[in-house]
Amino acid sequence: PATKQNTRPTRAVSLPASPVPYTPAQVCVFPCPLGSTEEVWTVLAASSNGHVRCWPQWPKSSVSCDIQVELPAGHHCVAVVDCMPHGCILGTQKGDLFLLNIATESSTLTWRTLYTRNSALAGLRRRVSSLFFIASAGEDSYNLTAIASDHGTGGADDLGADRDLVVLGESSVEKWRLSPSGEKLVGTVDLNSLPVKQAIAEQLVDAYPGSNVSFDGLDVCAKDVLMEKETVFVLATVVDRSTVASSVKAQELFLLGLAVVDGGEDEHVLFARKVPLTNLDPLRVSTAWQPHLVRLPSSSAVELAVSSVFADRHSESSNSKNLVAVQSMFDREQTGDPDSRLLVVLM
Repeated sequence: PATKQNTRPTRAVSLPASPVPYTPAQVCVFPCPLGSTEEVWTVLAASSNGHVRCWPQWPKSSVSCDIQVELPAGHHCVAVVDCMPHGCILGTQKGDLFLLNIATESSTLTWRTLYTRNSALAGLRRRVSSLFFIASAGEDSYNLTAIASDHGTGGADDLGADRDLVVLGESSVEKWRLSPSGEKLVGTVDLNSLPVKQAIAEQLVDAYPGSNVSFDGLDVCAKDVLMEKETVFVLATVVDRSTVASSVKAQELFLLGLAVVDGGEDEHVLFARKVPLTNLDPLRVSTAWQPHLVRLPSSSAVELAVSSVFADRHSESSNSKNLVAVQSMFDREQTGDPDSRLLVVLM
């Protein structure tokens, strides 16, 4: 029998003009910082060329404010993320970070440089109050993959609270902490370091008994990141490029659990889990599919419904790039959070 659904009117917003199409990562939505009991949200969107538009009290008010972030030459915005009450973070594809401050009551925006990977620009940036330079090899080739923040409510209850931020490069994880007293880099993890590769290799040996796995031959490339409390979850592809004969597939997908600690020198691999690529060609995973981490509520009904829908839409013979396949679900023992599940989704 048909059931009555509670639907609400849909209202559209006009995004800033952009030379290239938007991605979901360039838009963020979070509860209005004023702490109203109404369902009022702050919506923020950033175009690839750094034009930022914010609706501080949507849909209560359609008033918006704009600002142009002065991105370095050759940089373009790839992500914005909520770190309220301290602001929002805008990241470029080369890993520069900018802090956007939202004055909700006056509907105004300001910005400043939080971090740049090019030390030559450090003295030229305007409106800089906190600037960090992390020397590392291959900075010119750095590619930002994703940004994620911890679970703050974004409302009045978060005033004065610290917020953690994870910046994911192709082969590195950086954890930042924003507080009322300033910002600092908490720690870094090299995804191609020995501890990470060792954890991955142990899983590969278990999956392919008798295979030869060389640490030096493993190439780890990060694809997505989420943070649950103190654990950083990284979804990464792993390729065995060694010349040693191996039964390991051309490409594997792994979920890594990392503890990024203060000081930046120590790293702790909590676990490495191989994600089974059921009925999928590994070559297609590397070319046609993009892996993502999705957080779901802890509900068996929700999990079964989502899995059923994706299973119906996916078939081995299909050539469509728009299909979605749920590859694995990680339970509360593995995520450490009793209120959520992590879903690995290929799109």
